[in-house]
Amino acid sequence: IAQCGTDALRLALLAYTSQGRNINLDINRVVAYRNFCNKLFNATKFAINFLFPADCGFVPSAKALKLDEFEQIGPLRLVDKWILSRFADTVEKVNAAFSSYDMSGAALITHNFVMDEMCDVYIEMSKPIIRSGTDAQKAVSRECLYTILDAAIRMLHPIIPYVTEELWQHLPRRASETAPESILQSAFPVCDEAVLSYVSPESESSMALVQQCVAAIRSIRTSFKIKPSAKLPVYLKTENQTDLDALSLGTDLISELCNAQSVVIVSERPEKCAAGAISASLSAYVDLCGAVPTSELAAIRTNIGKTEKQIEKMEKKMNAPTYQEKVPERVKNADTLKIADMRARLVELNNTLTLLESLA
Repeated sequence: IAQCGTDALRLALLAYTSQGRNINLDINRVVAYRNFCNKLFNATKFAINFLFPADCGFVPSAKALKLDEFEQIGPLRLVDKWILSRFADTVEKVNAAFSSYDMSGAALITHNFVMDEMCDVYIEMSKPIIRSGTDAQKAVSRECLYTILDAAIRMLHPIIPYVTEELWQHLPRRASETAPESILQSAFPVCDEAVLSYVSPESESSMALVQQCVAAIRSIRTSFKIKPSAKLPVYLKTENQTDLDALSLGTDLISELCNAQSVVIVSERPEKCAAGAISASLSAYVDLCGAVPTSELAAIRTNIGKTEKQIEKMEKKMNAPTYQEKVPERVKNADTLKIADMRARLVELNNTLTLLESLA
């Protein structure tokens, strides 16, 4: 398939192997894996620009570092510990998948790590370090990014050999390597002593909570049509000590990923803020003062008017003299549920309007 390339087709066919011998090949799936190859190319291009600026002189460590050796370079952020732990989990699962000839599983596990964790989270969170981090922060981020990217390309090579060969040729080599001419001759990542030292359930748990907070805050911003460029104060309300410990390490990540003006942990609900529940013990609040567009207020008022008319029409139907006698019971039950939903939606719209008018 010329438009998508050999690697994308290989990846798609491997993903289909879990479905049996006969498959219905969807070209859109091949296109999606072509986009993945592009994503890997762009991630490597970003890493090369980050690793090799003119004033950097980055040289990877002679061998893969253990976690405590990373900390000797500079302070590890929560996201650094998290990505290394996720990397260790990925190496273990990919090796297990290849050992059991589960090619589909190996492809999916590596794809998800590169796409969802390395690119969408870690690389995005490396950008603030590039802009304003200290030399020590940049050094540890470079070493961490090189470690996971180099290994990810090696793990993907049996699946997408052409793009990985090209990308790997542009990465530097560790001094302990014998400078193989091709990635095909390089060592496949395994769970050695260094990789096992990265395992950190605590970091993964803390990062999961941070990601839940980010999702809740983004949902609030989206529901109120807040411009992506608007920086707003964010409050996280909890009295749970486990949540407090995790959030104390992740407020900078939340601020960056949500474009927040500030992130403050509180024990009382702040006034005049839009709320979003994260868990039974944790809620997110966004101060929307002056940030909601007037068009959103007008849209809510329009929805209130439409909902009131729908309720009025339904009430008129249900109060008709012949309704109880002639309408089947199943229709009555459906109408009762429908009008209850309408009334609940009306209450929600009115509460939202009251909140936004108080912030205008």
